[in-house]
Amino acid sequence: MGAADPRLRELAGARRVLTFGRDGADFRAEAVRTDAQGFQHFEAVHGSDRLQLRAGIPGPHGYEPLLVAPLDLAQKTLTLIGREAEHARHKRLARIVAKMNGLTDHNLVQALYRASQAGVQIDLIVRGICCLRPGVPGLSDNIRVKSIVGRFLEHSRILCFGAGHGLPSPEAKVFITSADWMPRNLDRRVEALVPIENPTVHQQILDQVMIANINDEAQSWTLGPDAAYTRVPHDAKSFSAHTFFMTNPSLSGRGRARKKDAPVPQLTLKKRAGPRAAS
Repeated sequence: MGAADPRLRELAGARRVLTFGRDGADFRAEAVRTDAQGFQHFEAVHGSDRLQLRAGIPGPHGYEPLLVAPLDLAQKTLTLIGREAEHARHKRLARIVAKMNGLTDHNLVQALYRASQAGVQIDLIVRGICCLRPGVPGLSDNIRVKSIVGRFLEHSRILCFGAGHGLPSPEAKVFITSADWMPRNLDRRVEALVPIENPTVHQQILDQVMIANINDEAQSWTLGPDAAYTRVPHDAKSFSAHTFFMTNPSLSGRGRARKKDAPVPQLTLKKRAGPRAAS
């Protein structure tokens, strides 16, 4: 995840911001993949720290509110999962929705199993390898895993935690990240986890991006407890996340134009059956 600090002019002068996203933008790749990138201003993150960030060395000012691998990203992600389990144990709404390229980290898999056993509802959109087995009775009953294989290569990593309010909710904790849930990303690379603080972007991720990925039937496969993938039944009228993204404007980044444009269709989360039983 790249970190840069262009100056955006405001009435009071220049303001330092960070842009978070994948390094080395390639416009040829952008035509065939989905990803997440954004500008955000953090008072506590100094531009002078960005070289240390890329080197994985703590700067003099720290990185709050960012989480950075290999320093604290993995441990604090475990903490976020554990908090959802605590919400479930106290009969509060508990939900995790996460999207990534791969899930192989043993500690995170075990944390998700514990959260499922506590009653947390968990939806994972994992494009590639997934070492977690969903739908195993007594272990992962509340976990659903799917993969979307369609026109675009899914490349964004997004984490959403209900924080006692369920999902979607304005009170939920939402992050974009460069790190897959894999040891190579969490332990051996410099990666960043970025909290989404802008309310419009927060709403877009929950109400557009994540619901569209969960609702997709046209190009989805579900993972079962036997580690086998099954094509989701679909027809010409089935909902396609990629078609939705191509035909509807983004909520963020349009400023006043949002008031003039036609409203974006409101998505509602479809109820999902659990993973099929192992044969």
